[in-house]
Amino acid sequence: MERILAAASAVLGEEVSGPVDLGGSSRSHVLRCATPSGGTVVVKAYREVAGFAAEAAGLPFCGGSGPRLLAVDPSFPLVVMSDLGVAPSLADLLLGESAEAARDGLLAWARTYGRIAVAGAGRRREWERARAVYSGGRGGAASPGRSRRGAALGARGPRRRARGPGGGPGAVPGLLAG
Repeated sequence: MERILAAASAVLGEEVSGPVDLGGSSRSHVLRCATPSGGTVVVKAYREVAGFAAEAAGLPFCGGSGPRLLAVDPSFPLVVMSDLGVAPSLADLLLGESAEAARDGLLAWARTYGRIAVAGAGRRREWERARAVYSGGRGGAASPGRSRRGAALGARGPRRRARGPGGGPGAVPGLLAG
């Protein structure tokens, strides 16, 4: 876990601390971490480059309906994203006692994924270009010899020396335009 915190701190440009394990899966380790400003971020470290590349490339296409991608480290690989807070999962709501809460949760889930589908419509090639950049051009294959570097997407993220797909030197043209 210390390696994850160190990598996330380096790419974010500020120390993250106080990790809370959010569960993750067999493919990733997910932590909620505190920032010096008193906020929190979510750090997701991946075991394989393919899953990392797909998520890092896809988050900017959520159209504001998901977490904002703050920073990435393709060599670790990990993403740092905004924290959407604590809420019950859709599974918790569907298995819970309240039919009304289950219905409301399912409708909110459907609206969210509908907005994400609209935001990403017609942009598959942009996503594929970004995914290729994040996977080292190997379609998701691991790239253990890559040098460690951080990257940021979009203009609102913290300062970085290097920028990845979406803005600045080495960016994928037009990824976050508009």
